[in-house]
Amino acid sequence: MSNNKKVFLTILSAILAVVGAHLLTANRISAAPQTFISTPATTTPSANFGFTIGTTTPQGQFGSTTLAVYGSTTIQTWLNTTHALEVFNAASSSIFAVDTLNGLISVSGTGTSTLERLSVNVLNVSTTTATSTFANGIQLSAGCFRLADGTCAGSGGAGTALTYITVSNEASLTGERALTGTSNQITITDNGANSSIVLATPQNIHTAATPTFSDLTLSSFTLGSVVFAGTGGAINEDNANLFWDDTANRLGLGTTTPGTLLSVQGTTTISGGITAYSNILIPSLTATSSNATSSFAGLIEVLGTGTSTYIRNGFQTGTLNVTSNSASSTFGGGIVVQGGVRFNTYNCSTYASGGKITTNAAGYLTCADDGGGGGVTVNSGTANRLAYYSGASTIDSGTNLFWDNTNLGIGTTTLAAANILGVQGNALISGTTTVGALIATSTVYIGPGGTSTITAEYARFNQHGVIAQKSATESLTSDTDTALTYNQEIWDPWDLHNVSSNTTRLTAKIEGIYFVTAHTDIAASGTGRRGCYLKKNGLNDERHGGIVLAAAPQDGSHVSCNAYIKMVPGDYVEFIVNQNSGGALNANSVTSWLSKFSMMLVAK
Repeated sequence: MSNNKKVFLTILSAILAVVGAHLLTANRISAAPQTFISTPATTTPSANFGFTIGTTTPQGQFGSTTLAVYGSTTIQTWLNTTHALEVFNAASSSIFAVDTLNGLISVSGTGTSTLERLSVNVLNVSTTTATSTFANGIQLSAGCFRLADGTCAGSGGAGTALTYITVSNEASLTGERALTGTSNQITITDNGANSSIVLATPQNIHTAATPTFSDLTLSSFTLGSVVFAGTGGAINEDNANLFWDDTANRLGLGTTTPGTLLSVQGTTTISGGITAYSNILIPSLTATSSNATSSFAGLIEVLGTGTSTYIRNGFQTGTLNVTSNSASSTFGGGIVVQGGVRFNTYNCSTYASGGKITTNAAGYLTCADDGGGGGVTVNSGTANRLAYYSGASTIDSGTNLFWDNTNLGIGTTTLAAANILGVQGNALISGTTTVGALIATSTVYIGPGGTSTITAEYARFNQHGVIAQKSATESLTSDTDTALTYNQEIWDPWDLHNVSSNTTRLTAKIEGIYFVTAHTDIAASGTGRRGCYLKKNGLNDERHGGIVLAAAPQDGSHVSCNAYIKMVPGDYVEFIVNQNSGGALNANSVTSWLSKFSMMLVAK
């Protein structure tokens, strides 16, 4: 078809449409107004074609796809279609549609739709990439903002002022609420934009924490309860069995009415000791320890009609007061009294001769006359002296009776360890006496009336001596007198020498004449001289038996000294050696010939 024909048909269609409209209006057809326009199918629409409804004076020329409607217009579909009105773009994609059944409006595409005012019952924005902007916000007349999971984010009703929560006051906001912390309770830390706000307490508070509180009130607990860690570490109470009276400062165990500083109701087991500085009221006390000590600074008062038994190590007290007149007190190991016994009930001083304590027929202690011939005067004495009656009623210590808890001395206080009995002076022994060894320092008289047998081995009259030996070398300083020490004993039955102290000495215990001898060798040296002497009591004017020898350059020198020396008990003698070689030399240098030092009592 030529273009002229197309133009013609288009003009004809428009004329017929206008004419039909006027005819319908003039005739006032009661049916719904309908307008049908059909143009020939073409892909090249006329450039200056416009269609208007409701006016005969359209404003200018409209493009081929423009529909201008002036006045109130109702579009109603009579067809059974999905959309009453639908607009497609050049790509045949639906970009605007009005549903036939429920009247919903669907806007599609990637551009921006600007609505001056929108009032809807339901607004469904389904895109996940585009942004919807509401310049004046969204106002709900009813209902709520429903989230994707179906829950409501807010309710409808009358509009209210908006509320904001901020970290600090913001001048540009009118309904904000500032989030602030509290000193020592909650601290707030703002980590900045696109980050977090952290709320924290000044110290850790959780199941594994150990917080510190200056004060704590647990309002659910009972007054007076002493709290403790219960099952699982929970704070717990047992008011009936663990109670503190804060007014009277008293602790009750098993009672809520403690009458003293510590009140215990019920049986109590104490594995350690109890130290009490004031009264203790105990209905029953049982101590089972075999090695602990119970000390009571005050008195112990045992009441009741039962039996109190003290076992193990007994009962020790500073004062024992038994006041019962009917009960019996039994002491299996007796009573040990230090400091005397006093009876408050009995005063024996009014009885004859000062009275005495005795027992009556019932076994009780009582006072009675002292018929023993009167009192005895005991005078003060000397330590280690035996007492004796110096008069009919006088006791004194014996001057010549000595006892050191091991040995008995008669006429002497100087006893050797081996002497159980030491007699200084003449002794008369009558009857049969068996002596293992008899040592007599004076004349022994054996009288008639019996048989006397003396074995030669033990007939050692006037024999009193010692032999000491030196087992090691000893350095001698040049030109210096040296008293040699002796660390061994060959024979010393009377302890005249000691290997632990004063090892240079031989000490006499009996007065008399002693033969003293000593020898030793000195190491070889060709210089100087060698000498020795015996020295009594460390005195220079008590030097005996001295000798001087020339030096021996090859085999060494052997020096020996001896002398008779008068000694009394307590006197001692030493072996003095001297050399002046100019250097130190060893004494006792020949181990096969050890130095000896001995003395023997030879005369009395």
